Amino acid sequence: MPRKANLPEQSVTKGYQFTIAHKAGLSNGSEHVKLDEEVEILYVCSGQMTVTLETEEYFVSEGEALVIPPKLNRVIKKLNKKHCEYESVCFNVLIFEGRGYRRFVQPLLFKSSAYILKLSDNGSWQSEALTIIQKLVSFRNRPDVLSWQIEFHGWIFILWNMIYHNQYINIMTISSFQKLYKRMLAATDYIHEHFNEDVTNEDLSEQVHFSIGTFCRYFKKINGLTPINYLNKYRISRSRILLMNTDKKVSDIALLCGYNNISHFNRDFKKYMKCTPTDYRKPEKTGY
Repeated sequence: MPRKANLPEQSVTKGYQFTIAHKAGLSNGSEHVKLDEEVEILYVCSGQMTVTLETEEYFVSEGEALVIPPKLNRVIKKLNKKHCEYESVCFNVLIFEGRGYRRFVQPLLFKSSAYILKLSDNGSWQSEALTIIQKLVSFRNRPDVLSWQIEFHGWIFILWNMIYHNQYINIMTISSFQKLYKRMLAATDYIHEHFNEDVTNEDLSEQVHFSIGTFCRYFKKINGLTPINYLNKYRISRSRILLMNTDKKVSDIALLCGYNNISHFNRDFKKYMKCTPTDYRKPEKTGY
């Protein structure tokens, strides 16, 4: 399964593409978490706390929330030794896969710190966003995730649409980023069209007319992954579709997705999905 941040007191959503966790108080006064490919939304129920993200510190009080993009280290500390409670809604960015991922999510992996967002009940669109976050938090106490995960995803999409159009779109129009981002699309398009073939860094660099070294550096800057890791991850995402929607043998699916070696396929699948291809086919294992 997609890797989860090491969050406290996870709800019944553990094992899915999202978790909802509650924290009452902070042991030793602080808590450290390393996010990978997850967006975390911290909502303060009571008290105050500081959240340090890399080198920047944010003060968050009761009724406020902090949207934390992927790939950031965060440290939470409560203020003045007073009681502090917060909720954490954490979801993997793959939740948007195939639904405008490039436009609405991928730029966050380029410069995560630029997309940190504090939400306050100030009567603007942020107040409405906080109401949606409260709805997301309320799912934590509901049993039987399979009965409400689609509704939960729907609220995530509504919230993200609101944040994107009111906040992120202004950041994403920075010309220097856009030029490089658009140029690198030729390489990612090539991967998406030829993922089942033998694709090399040389093949990809030719698509954008960069030297291999320059291409690899810029590709990772834009996508957060090396070209080959991106290729393998995309292959695994395609294999997931075949595993869930066909009865093909795992070995056949591996070949269809560009793997000539079944052991390499199994290794990469477990690396990205945290389970074997066979286990992924079991409905109770997938969380989708």
